[in-house]
Amino acid sequence: MEAVLSVSLSESLSLALERVSRTLELRVAAVVNSVASSPVVSGSSAVRMGGGGGLGLALGALAPQCALGLELHAYARQFAQLLGTSPSPTIPSTPAAVAAVTPSSTAAVAAAVAVGEHRPALLGALERCAALSDSALDRSLAALLLRLRDAPPPCPPDLSCPPALLEIVSGLLELLAAAERAHAEPHARARAIADAVLGAIERACEEMADDRTRALSALSDAERTVLRLNCIAALASALDTKRGLLATDAVSSCAAHVVRLRVDAARLCDSLVDEQTTALFHKCGLSAKLAALQTAREQPGVQLAAIPSLEPAAMAALMRGFYALLYGTSSGASGSSLMPECERVAEEGLRQLVVRRVSSNVSLAHRSLFEAISEPHNGYAQAEPHVVLHTPAQVDTLLDCIDE
Repeated sequence: MEAVLSVSLSESLSLALERVSRTLELRVAAVVNSVASSPVVSGSSAVRMGGGGGLGLALGALAPQCALGLELHAYARQFAQLLGTSPSPTIPSTPAAVAAVTPSSTAAVAAAVAVGEHRPALLGALERCAALSDSALDRSLAALLLRLRDAPPPCPPDLSCPPALLEIVSGLLELLAAAERAHAEPHARARAIADAVLGAIERACEEMADDRTRALSALSDAERTVLRLNCIAALASALDTKRGLLATDAVSSCAAHVVRLRVDAARLCDSLVDEQTTALFHKCGLSAKLAALQTAREQPGVQLAAIPSLEPAAMAALMRGFYALLYGTSSGASGSSLMPECERVAEEGLRQLVVRRVSSNVSLAHRSLFEAISEPHNGYAQAEPHVVLHTPAQVDTLLDCIDE
């Protein structure tokens, strides 16, 4: 009699667990489908906007699903340990959203689901639900990042970072915060998602700056550099500021991205300084004279004033044009206004840095010319009109680079 009751109880328990498992799978599937088909995530109707608009909201809307998948994985591992069963194969931590949902990732999810079919009912259901949530999240991420790739935001007139890209960063951090709150170990998954989304944002910045088929075709190389610099600096600042709200190392990838973005910003500052210095020297004809002067000074005993391109009249005309540009006699402005592209750098610290470095280059060039022209053996001392009108100290004061 006891044996019969035991079998009956076991069968009843198994049936109950099967019903719970089926209910769990149906409800998780309903949640996953609801998130994927929501107007915010799918980009349907008026919610979808061009130029990356709405993607930040969509990423944030995926946060509960990301947390759900991590929680289901955690519960499945805990239940497997309770039953003394080995855990199922791990779902790949790198989301398919890096490019698209690949056959290999789909096969991995299918394999995990198949494993669940031969396991205790509730454990199998937990594993299948976790796999379903992961694959749906990857598909949604892939679709969102494809939208960003196909329709990057337009270039703002002031060359600043488009707000849509910063909204995507906010949505990403909202998603990572949800992953962090899950009772699981989300580090690899969170890092992979961060890498995929931030990589897509950076590629959008590059494509936006390189697009010569639209309004950007009128931008100079220096202006393109400013656009890239503004985007990179704004992304680094947004990540560095907002990731502090996350308590654990689940978003350590964000820190790595901040470091790399800062390095890229420094490289772009170098490029902008070189481009702006070259443009300024070319505008007043200084580039060719500096090269000729350098070549002549490498030949001992050569009198600079005797060289055709460096005769007193030519140098006097050059220096007057240089001073006119420098002191703003034709533009009505001086100092940093000599560097219009530098003034369009959005971050104040970087803007001051590039202006100061270009000013230093101009100051050093003037000092080199002044010293060469002032040397008696070079033949400019008695020239009329005088070749140089201002001392290096006066130019340094004008350019506010006395401490350089």
